[in-house]
Amino acid sequence: ASLAEGASAQTTAGGHKLIKGISWGPVPLLSVEGASQLPQDDWMSDQAVPMWGKAGRADLRVMKDLGANLVRLYGNNPENDHTNFLDEAHAEGLEVAPGLSDYPYFQQVPGRCLDTNFNCFEQIKPAYAMNLAKGFLTPDRHYHPALKVMDILNEPDLKMPPTTDIGGPEGPIQMGRTLISAFDAMLDAEKEAGVTGKLINFTATFSYAICAPCTRFKLSPALGQMWQLHDAMHHPDKYGYKPRNNITEAYVK
Repeated sequence: ASLAEGASAQTTAGGHKLIKGISWGPVPLLSVEGASQLPQDDWMSDQAVPMWGKAGRADLRVMKDLGANLVRLYGNNPENDHTNFLDEAHAEGLEVAPGLSDYPYFQQVPGRCLDTNFNCFEQIKPAYAMNLAKGFLTPDRHYHPALKVMDILNEPDLKMPPTTDIGGPEGPIQMGRTLISAFDAMLDAEKEAGVTGKLINFTATFSYAICAPCTRFKLSPALGQMWQLHDAMHHPDKYGYKPRNNITEAYVK
C-alpha cells in the first residue's frame, strides 16, 4: 500500500483520527475459579508490569503490533501510581482510555454512592483526585499525553441502579444523578489540582440493553440511556442534583 493509502486508513472520512482500540483486562486465570482471591483488577499498576512491560509479556507492544492505537482499561485503584504504565503506552504510540472503578459506586461499604441517594460527589472527588496525583498529571499539571478519555462509569444502567433498564421511571433519574454528580466531582478535582493545558474528554459507556423506562428511544438499544445522560447534563435540577460546577458548559465543550 502507498503512504497515502496508509494515512487514509488512520482517519475517518471527515479527517478525524480513527480509533482502533483494544479492551484489555488480562485476568491471569483459565476459569472463574480463584477470581475472588485476586487482590485487585488494576492492570495499569506496577504490580502488573510483567504483563504490560517489555521485560514481561509486553502486551502493550503486542497491541501496537496488532494495529491498535488505543487501549481501554476497566479496573482502577486510585491508590496505585499509574505513571509507568502511561509512559510505556505513550512510548508504544498507544493512547489510553481508563475508567473509574466500580468500588466507590456500589462496593464501598459503608459509604457507597448506592446508599447516598445516588449523589456520588463525595465518593468520586477523592478517588479522581488520587488518580490525578498518581500519574494522570505531569509535574507541570498537564494531563499525561497518553490519556485520551476517562470513563465516569462502565455500564451505569446495569449498576446505578441495576434495574435502570427494566424498572420504574425512577431508575433513569437515579442513573442520571449518579453520572452528573460524579462528573461534577471530577471537574472539582481537576480545579483543585490546578490542571492546565489540553483537557481530556469524559464519557459514560452504557450497555446495549433496551431501556424501557427511559424518557426517549425506549425501543433502541443504548440510545435511551445516552439520551437520559444528555438530558441530565442539560437539566440537572430535573434529576435532583445541584452541581457545584457548570457541568452543562463542560459537557457541551
